[in-house]
Amino acid sequence: MSDGADEQGDAANGSWPSHPDSGQLLLVRTMQAVGKAEGFADALKLTVDHICQTTGWPYGEAWVPDPSGERIVLSGAWSGSEQYFATRRQLSDRQSFAPGDGLIGQVWRSQVPAWETGDAATPADHHDVSHSHGNIRFRERLAIPIVAGEETLAVLVFGLTAERHADPRAVEIIAGVAAQAGILFQLRRSEEMLRQANAELESFAYSVSHDLRAPLRAMGGFSDILLTDYAEVLDETGRDYVKRISRAAQQMATLIDAILSLSRVARSDLHRQSIDLSALAEDVVQDLRMSEPARVVDVRIAPGLTAYGDRRLLRVLLQNLLGNAWKFTGRKPDARIEFGLDTDRAENAFFVRDNGAGFEMAYADKLFRPFQRLHGADEFPGTGVGLATVARIVHRHGGWIEAEGAVDSGTVFRFTL
Repeated sequence: MSDGADEQGDAANGSWPSHPDSGQLLLVRTMQAVGKAEGFADALKLTVDHICQTTGWPYGEAWVPDPSGERIVLSGAWSGSEQYFATRRQLSDRQSFAPGDGLIGQVWRSQVPAWETGDAATPADHHDVSHSHGNIRFRERLAIPIVAGEETLAVLVFGLTAERHADPRAVEIIAGVAAQAGILFQLRRSEEMLRQANAELESFAYSVSHDLRAPLRAMGGFSDILLTDYAEVLDETGRDYVKRISRAAQQMATLIDAILSLSRVARSDLHRQSIDLSALAEDVVQDLRMSEPARVVDVRIAPGLTAYGDRRLLRVLLQNLLGNAWKFTGRKPDARIEFGLDTDRAENAFFVRDNGAGFEMAYADKLFRPFQRLHGADEFPGTGVGLATVARIVHRHGGWIEAEGAVDSGTVFRFTL
């Protein structure tokens, strides 16, 4: 018999392949299939496919708990016969089981493989099937749980006709494959749930961006009209109220932009390449000088600083760190900002240092939390999201960030990428 034939079950009886390494081959192929699958459901279907093709068993299904966790429902199926597949899939789609209900429900609850033989394998619910090719009955059914921790992720069910019989070795090997693959299945399901959550977050972000901006634009626009066209009608108090409304609308729009930026940092893919951080910092500082041309700030950027990372995200990082230093040195007549590399530590770290307002080290743990501000908005405007965005970018690049400072003596941020 050829190697290919050895790896497939005996078509006459559905016994386990005679090849001594068939169990290990099935495990390897299952792991590869799960790793390449597009999602959790696809991984289950590919696993059922591999087992049926390896054993020659005619039909297999994967059952998963529904969102409520109260019943188990069909996720996917496989059969060597298209007509047989369509008939069985249609019947199974109409079924669901509670824990302990029937073979599938029993295995779901017990987390122990079960093997039914004889008439027990063709219960009245849906396992006795007739079609144009004649009556097909399951003489044996094998149900195997996929478990991760204490949770049953799925139950794999295989139907064998009268001409094919499972053997104890098949049960043992397939149960072993399911047990070892459990963690990988859990990972794929978690990835799928994360993708769904990100999609919902993206939809929410779009809704926030679109639905909240319209009323904010209206508030700002009508406030400007009142100040421009009706200033003589309003007294000083009225004009002050309108200005406050306008500023509040602008602040809310800025905050929305900051929140969306923080959200995008968490969701966006990393496109790593070699980045000239010195040149990137020069561009950021040039933009800052153009925003306040009257300011005189001594900015020193070390030459030749490079990193391997995402250009867009690293630009956002430098915009926030250098912009933060620019803002908090605003009241210093001899403002100084420095960007360089600290080589005096166990691990080389980039740093941004300034001689600005500084902060109390007792509150250092709040710096990188969203919406945590150590200075009032009347002193230094801002959203409280910038440093949280910086921390998220650093962590996505596998680095760390820390801050050191003293009140009225400046701040230094050190980070790695």
